[in-house]
Amino acid sequence: MNADLNIVCHETKVCDETEGIFNDEFWLSLDGVWNALDNIQARKYTDAKCVIYGKPLLESGTEGTKANSSVHIPGKTLSYSDIPVHEGGKIPACTLRNFPYLIVHCIEWAKPRFVDLFEFMPKQVNALTSNPSKFFEGLSKERIEDQITQLKDILAVMTVAKQRTIYSCVQLALNEFTLQYTNRIKDLTHSMPVDARNFRTMEDGTKLDLGPFWSGTKVFPRVAEFDAQNPHHLNFIFVTSNLYHSCLA
Repeated sequence: MNADLNIVCHETKVCDETEGIFNDEFWLSLDGVWNALDNIQARKYTDAKCVIYGKPLLESGTEGTKANSSVHIPGKTLSYSDIPVHEGGKIPACTLRNFPYLIVHCIEWAKPRFVDLFEFMPKQVNALTSNPSKFFEGLSKERIEDQITQLKDILAVMTVAKQRTIYSCVQLALNEFTLQYTNRIKDLTHSMPVDARNFRTMEDGTKLDLGPFWSGTKVFPRVAEFDAQNPHHLNFIFVTSNLYHSCLA
């Protein structure tokens, strides 16, 4: 859109650990800073640098997708960190899915999963059985991968609904346990093993080692193989199977 615009992309996270890269020279070379971040901690870090180096800051998207922004001028306005800011309950999706480290992350992940299993999926089954043509017309608008996933889930639920036994509900609960706490974690740790490291590709093609991938709030997860002697595992199966039975009975 603007042929005179020169953009230099940095894939390295801006934080305390990368101050050797984003050093005095880097910050002093800037005329100003425009934030487009997804969490309060990163915003406050950048704001602190703007205060130290006397750079104006345009803070955008502080309340999700509400298109709001705030301007902070050194010596003329309050800094971003001096103004009470609310995150609006927004937590990065990657944190919820793969790197939760607070109880609230687990709660926010569990809420939509609960809706998917015990509200959305039964409704999908009812929609399919009551009006197949309309159901498949709507399904055809989804991506192929999503269509396959939905149909597999619906088939599993319809099988249980047809059998109408607590034993089939227990099997569904075991499938959910294995998917979420065994298979997904195995997939993640296969892609990012315990000794995985963060690298940044430099302009000359070499890679700069930024340290371990699993560090800070990213804690290497442990796979949970189902153990009937574990009260937490057993309670998950008990509650989940009964919820399935209530939905499908």
